Parts: sequence; structure tokens; C-alpha cells
Amino acid sequence: MSHFRLCYRDPGQRINVVIMEAPSMIHARLKAALAARDGGMIFSEGHELGAEMAPLVQPGRVLSADDAMELLGRFKPTSGGVAEKPG
Repeated sequence: MSHFRLCYRDPGQRINVVIMEAPSMIHARLKAALAARDGGMIFSEGHELGAEMAPLVQPGRVLSADDAMELLGRFKPTSGGVAEKPG
């Protein structure tokens, strides 16, 4: 099953990042909302994570902006929006 990075924002520009395991982006967003992982914030973007990232993330975990940037800094996005390990 795929992993998705979902980003949320509130009007004060706070950022909430959630990693969800689901078969599609819409399923990931629905699961996050039903589990109240979105923190009541507005969805801003989402990306499917590559298979290399799956062992590095814990599905359902809410990441701080700093934790999310550190994790994503290890990978580069591809043109399809899937993060790929540099190499």
C-alpha cells in the first residue's frame, strides 16, 4: 500500500504534515480527516512517497514542520510528484 504526505495549513500559516498509508490520495485524505489527524486545518497539498521512504515513516504520525523538512530533505521529488532517494 502507498504512503502519502499530506500538508495542512491554518490561517495563521501554521503547518501540519501527516503521513498516511492508503491505496490513493483521496483515501489518505479521508482517513486523516476521520482520525482527526488534519487538526481542523485546510488541506494544501499531498504527495505519494516512494517505496524507499516507506521504512522511514510511521503511518498516521503527525510531523512538525521541522521534522517533515528534515525527512523530505533526504529525498528529491520526481516529475510525477513521488519522492525518490538521491543517488
